[in-house]
Amino acid sequence: MEAQHKEDSHVHAMPIPLLAEVFLALMALTALTLGATLIDWHGFGLAIALGIATVKAALVALYFMHLRYDSPFNAIVFVTALVFVWLFLGIVLMDSVHYQPLIETYRAQQVTVPPPPAEEAAPATPTAAAPPGQGESEAAPNGSADSPAESEQEEGQKDEGTGE
Repeated sequence: MEAQHKEDSHVHAMPIPLLAEVFLALMALTALTLGATLIDWHGFGLAIALGIATVKAALVALYFMHLRYDSPFNAIVFVTALVFVWLFLGIVLMDSVHYQPLIETYRAQQVTVPPPPAEEAAPATPTAAAPPGQGESEAAPNGSADSPAESEQEEGQKDEGTGE
C-alpha cells in the first residue's frame, strides 16, 4: 500500500533559482503596474492594470501552486476561469462606460446643501457636571450675581448703559 502511495504523490521540488526568477518577475510586474498609474492611458488604464494582474496571478498559479507540473486538465480549468473573469469584467466595464454620461449629468444636477454656521452647529447645553459657582455663572434668585467680581462687572455694564 505504501508503494502505491509513493506512485500517486506529486511532489515537485522547485529549484531555488527558478523561484527567485519568478519572484523577480513578480516584482518587475509590480513596478510596471506602479509605472502604469503615472501615465494617462485615455480610459485603458484599468484594462492594462487588470492585464498585468492577470499575468502575475498566472505566474503565482503556475509556479508557486505547481500548476505547471500538474495535469493538463487543471490548466484548462484555470484558463477557462480566467476567460470567464475577463468576460464578466468586460461586460461590467462596458456597462459602466455606457452609463457614464448619465452619471455625470446626475451628479451635476445634485444640489449641495451648505453646512450650518458654527453657532448653530453646536447645541447650547448647560454644564451639569460643574457644581454651582464653577463653570458658567448662575444668577441668584434675587437677580444678583454669586461672586463679587461678577457684581462689579454687572454694575460696570449698567453704568455704561445709563451714562453714570
